[in-house]
Amino acid sequence: MDKYVFNDGSVRDLMSLTGTIPVTFNGQTYNIPVQLWLEESYPRSAPMCYVKPTQEMMIVRSRHINSNGEVLLPYLQEWKHVHNNPRDTQGRVQTQELPTHL
Repeated sequence: MDKYVFNDGSVRDLMSLTGTIPVTFNGQTYNIPVQLWLEESYPRSAPMCYVKPTQEMMIVRSRHINSNGEVLLPYLQEWKHVHNNPRDTQGRVQTQELPTHL
């Protein structure tokens, strides 16, 4: 459990999962650090997903990543708990853009 700060400034202890997702870009594979937050209502509510760059990286904004590193995918925005499988998330996170820059 870690402290999550919501946009309105409120803080709650939520389950946090941290790791890397391999992303292939221009024929090269990069391990992108990510953090997933699960609210008490999970799996009825979508996980909140963020790119968490290392000190050597910076976030590259795109249509799927905002300046805070939040992952904005239709898969997450249209979340339906009876149809979504967390194992599918990795494949759906793969995009044509690299979310960080070294």
